[in-house]
Amino acid sequence: MTSSAPPHTPAPPAEPRRRVGLSRTASGRPVPLARVRARGRIRLEDPVVGWAAGIGVTLLALFLRLWHLGTPHDFEFDETYYAKDAWSLLHFGYARDYVTNANDKILNGTTTGVWKSTPEMIVHPEVGKWLIALGEKTFGMDPFGWRVASAVVGSLMVLVMCRLARRLTGSTALGCVAGLLLTFDGLQLVLSGWPCSTSS
Repeated sequence: MTSSAPPHTPAPPAEPRRRVGLSRTASGRPVPLARVRARGRIRLEDPVVGWAAGIGVTLLALFLRLWHLGTPHDFEFDETYYAKDAWSLLHFGYARDYVTNANDKILNGTTTGVWKSTPEMIVHPEVGKWLIALGEKTFGMDPFGWRVASAVVGSLMVLVMCRLARRLTGSTALGCVAGLLLTFDGLQLVLSGWPCSTSS
């Protein structure tokens, strides 16, 4: 008796092993390019983007307020009081009266022999004068020195405006628009360059 072997049927081809490369996900889908993935993550309403945009507008405001801040090289309006009171507070601890031609001496670079030993009349609270004194200590007793504190505080007001408008509207774009409107507002721009202590 002859036994016949069953006909040999070839085994089905093995399914090729799927390899996951750097350009595909585990499920086999292609991985988007890095710039496409980053674009999806940078959302305008992201807190980091909101802060970065507000700080950018603030730096623009600071640049505009520091531009030619030392000109005119003269005492403008109430600077004649606040700049000298701030210097006096810084060096004597209280506001002293000054001689008649104090402005000319100070603008010529002289700060000795300008103040008397008698106190000056105090009109406003001294926080603003201390900020002015900080600028004078850092940059000297000149127009840039007594105006720089106002420029910095005026620029910080722009940041506050950006953040406040963003909080109220929920939109970074509207926050930046509000900050830009304050940045280019003529009155705020001018008052950011003059040391006025009326608001302190």
